Amino acid sequence: MIGGVALLGILAAVMAALVFGGGGDSDPSATPSASASVGASASVAASGEASVSAAPSESAAPSGSPGPTPTPVSLDLDSIVAATVSDLSVREGPTTSATRLGSLESGALSFVAGGPVDAGGYRWYLLSGLGLPPSTGCAGPFETDPFNCPVWFGWVAAADPNGAPWLTAQAPDCPAEPIQADELMIGVTDLIRLACYGSDPFTFRAFWPEIPDDAGLGGACASQDEPGGWLICQNINENGVVVDDTEEFGGLGVNVSIDPASGVSMPERGTWVELTVHLDDPAAQSCGETTFAEEDGPPEQWLLFCRGQMVVESASAVDGP
Repeated sequence: MIGGVALLGILAAVMAALVFGGGGDSDPSATPSASASVGASASVAASGEASVSAAPSESAAPSGSPGPTPTPVSLDLDSIVAATVSDLSVREGPTTSATRLGSLESGALSFVAGGPVDAGGYRWYLLSGLGLPPSTGCAGPFETDPFNCPVWFGWVAAADPNGAPWLTAQAPDCPAEPIQADELMIGVTDLIRLACYGSDPFTFRAFWPEIPDDAGLGGACASQDEPGGWLICQNINENGVVVDDTEEFGGLGVNVSIDPASGVSMPERGTWVELTVHLDDPAAQSCGETTFAEEDGPPEQWLLFCRGQMVVESASAVDGP
């Protein structure tokens, strides 16, 4: 939903999801229960799903005689990866002694938010679940083994000690310009867009709806005056665009952010608009550091949220798609 209170409520729920993965330390190993000798390839569609084809390697066990030091698995920041094995541990820190938050099943997709860190014979990356597309949710109670909702955040080992990959890079299916709103909203999350476009501007068309008198908008956003706070409080201005002119305010759509110092303004409501936007705004670098307390979740996770916001560079009224 586009409403300010609803979106902030969803964000709070996402951050709260971290506490469900407390897990015990009875299994300090990062080794999945499934064979670590699985190789996989997949592509990520706009829906955020992967179709993984896997084939076992000849052997997952050491040969007994010394061999060459395996080349560590290297993953690109801001890329999407898929797990090639089941029961792949997600931990609070880049070490096998860190609290285990949960696990990934084979084919689970994630976004590379940080790393690498080499520790304990493993190469670790900070990963995030891809999040939820607009107007969607997760069915049933939140589960952690494996995670059944893509709102987790933690450190994952990229390969076994022999170099067999537990994570493999995927290619998102990114819409090309001219982009229609539904291509950016239906089945697509902030992190898929960030993997597609980085900080490069792109242009799309959407509908800019009227706000009804009974919209029930919330009050002031507590983070508005914090560094980078306008990226978190973008919804307080109700800058929500929707997929088409059949959707009302609060329907299927996304919020866009406007830097208060930019001088950019939206056209009159009730019209189609063409927006040129960018992600990964420089202001995002400060929003995770000072805006939230420790109990609100890791600063890195809030930084990632801010980086995924669409910041308007220009907006103009148009006749429609």
